[in-house]
Amino acid sequence: MTITLPPELEHRLLNAAAASGVDANTLVKRLLVEHLPGEVTSSSLAELFAAWEVSDGTDDPQELARREQELAAFKQAMNQNRRHSEGEGSRTPYP
Repeated sequence: MTITLPPELEHRLLNAAAASGVDANTLVKRLLVEHLPGEVTSSSLAELFAAWEVSDGTDDPQELARREQELAAFKQAMNQNRRHSEGEGSRTPYP
C-alpha cells in the first residue's frame, strides 16, 4: 500500500520518527496499531492475550525500562499491602 502525504505532514512524520528512534514505516505501523480498532477474531483467552502482546509489543529500550519499573513498583506495593493488612509474617505474593 502506498499513501501520498502532503509535504508538511511527511515532514512531521519524519521528525516524529527520528525523535522516537525508529524509521517512518515503523512509526506509521505503531500509530495504526494504536489507533485503529482491533479485530475481534479470538476464540480463546490465550489468543486474546497473544493479540494484546502483539499490539503492545515494543523493542524501545526506554519503554521496556519504564514497564519494568512499573512492574517492580506494583510488586512492591502488593507486598507492602499484604504486610500491612496481615502482618510481617504473612506470605509475600511477589518474592
